[in-house]
Amino acid sequence: MNVVFTLRKNKNKDRLGTIQYYVSNNGQRSTALSTKVKVYPKDWDGTKVIGRNANAYNAILDDLRADLTNIFFQNRNTISNIQEVSDIYENKLKPQVTVVELFKQLMHKKEFIEKRSNETLRVLNTTLTIWLIPYLRDNKKNEYLEAKYFTHVDLEAIAKKMLESDSINSVDYVAKTISRIKAAIK
Repeated sequence: MNVVFTLRKNKNKDRLGTIQYYVSNNGQRSTALSTKVKVYPKDWDGTKVIGRNANAYNAILDDLRADLTNIFFQNRNTISNIQEVSDIYENKLKPQVTVVELFKQLMHKKEFIEKRSNETLRVLNTTLTIWLIPYLRDNKKNEYLEAKYFTHVDLEAIAKKMLESDSINSVDYVAKTISRIKAAIK
């Protein structure tokens, strides 16, 4: 994975250019986003800031590169497109809902509870504690996986695990459980 910095020349009165970044990996490239660092074009050598305040600006760029690299390696098993690295970085200050949080929020919503039988709620709670959380820990290596990255492939893997276990011998039960998970995370 590479983080590339470029200078976007602004057409404003102070003639400062904004340093942008993009992330690339295996032929994929994210869109260029602003670092919010502005320098004169003469103070940019194509890869780093030179001249006045260069150390401070380059430290900001180095920190950004380190953050993006950490995000990539922490999420490399769940990232399907390199754009997701930039998206995670840009949204990291915004609260993101994890699969487990989404499940728990849903199970505590009054309107959801009123429409479901006690049996459905019990099955969802069992699914969360016995199947979903261990799956996220073991297969995704991330119990805090954001809900938007939880896919049908994950549901199929959980269904397969359930069927392979000695405690469940009903395909219908597994199908109903998986359909309840789908309904919960929509």
